[in-house]
Formats: sequence, C-alpha cells, structure tokens
Amino acid sequence: MDVPDHAVNARQFSLRKILTTGGMRKGMPTMPETVYKAGGSLDKAIERLATSVERLTDSQGPFYPSPVFGKMGKEELVRLQLVHCSHHLAFLNPNR
Repeated sequence: MDVPDHAVNARQFSLRKILTTGGMRKGMPTMPETVYKAGGSLDKAIERLATSVERLTDSQGPFYPSPVFGKMGKEELVRLQLVHCSHHLAFLNPNR
C-alpha cells in the first residue's frame, strides 16, 4: 500500500519531534491489538519486557517497519522505545 507524501512527511515530523523532545503526548490513541488484558502477573510482565529489551539490544536487524512511523534504523528504533517506555512508566508517578 502506497502512503501519500503528506502522510509520510507528517509521520517523519512526529517522529523527529518525539526523538528530539524525548516525550510523547498523553491521551494519544493506542492500537488495540498491542494492549494486554488488565491483570496478570507483574513478574511475567517484567520478564517479557526484559526479554524484549535483550532481543532488541542483541539484534542487528532487519527491523520491521513501524505501523505508525515506517522504516527506522536501530538507533532511532531504540531511542523511540526508550521514550515510549518512559512515557508509560511516568504514569506510575502521577505528579510528574
């Protein structure tokens, strides 16, 4: 599927803003297929995250394109994941 140039430019603008500022806006929509059901084991969730971090750290690619931002190199991908994790973990400190 071809993506119109204006959509590609908007994606790249958004990605650059996130990577430059190190932040993501609250309240952005989430892709439903990426959300785990509530509940479950905190230990298992932490283990899944640690395994995912290790896989990304060890991988040399190729990397699947982001459904939101398209193709990225490892450096961009790692930075985006760090910002995204920080965004979610910030909800543990509501005064932030």
